[in-house]
Amino acid sequence: MFEVIVLAVALSMDAFAVSIGLGSKGNTRGLGLKAGLFFGSFQALMPFIGYLGGKGVLGWVEAYAHWIAFGLRACLIIGVTTFIFSWMGVVIGKSSGTWLESKAEIFGGVVLILIGIKLLVY
Repeated sequence: MFEVIVLAVALSMDAFAVSIGLGSKGNTRGLGLKAGLFFGSFQALMPFIGYLGGKGVLGWVEAYAHWIAFGLRACLIIGVTTFIFSWMGVVIGKSSGTWLESKAEIFGGVVLILIGIKLLVY
């Protein structure tokens, strides 16, 4: 569960960076909610779409289907985390401008690289 949350945070960093940029432009009334809903929905839908595409190869992975279904509970965590980070990004961007935007992108990239290294090593 911890790894899913770390992955969700890393995936949310790009939406967070974009949201900071949106918030820095002012006029944030309702923008945080909209950004959170759009980014969160799409981040949650992407693994689900991958799952549906994977149904075409179900015969090859049928023995592991229960593990795949278990992993899809992560979709909700990713979507909610992205929603929260996007909403916070708009709010933070309103007061901080864009100086935090590139730092969020770098942080998200580093976390994803570390997850990739962990998968290779373990």
